[in-house]
Amino acid sequence: ETSVDEMIATTKRGLLVTRFDQILRISMPNQLYRGYTRDGLWLIENGKISKSVKNLVFTESVLFALNNLEQLGKPQRTFFPNVLLQYGSSQPVVVPPIKVKDFSFTALADAV
Repeated sequence: ETSVDEMIATTKRGLLVTRFDQILRISMPNQLYRGYTRDGLWLIENGKISKSVKNLVFTESVLFALNNLEQLGKPQRTFFPNVLLQYGSSQPVVVPPIKVKDFSFTALADAV
């Protein structure tokens, strides 16, 4: 179990995503999803948060992301509004913070 601070400290260059939003499944067999970052996206340089970054769109397979897992933190309870629209508005979930290499951000997000 790695803390988020340790994950940041061991990152040469990357992004800290504090929240994903409007996540929709694109392909069931590939577990491919598309969504947005929201409420805080930060550039990490040389183990330190250097500045905020504009929200991004991602298109990524859960299977690919888990295959590129570098670090895993202690699971924590959080809420994801509108994660999967068919399940309602606000779902409590327990997820660990994760550090993944080569995550696929595909575009800048306009106002979300």
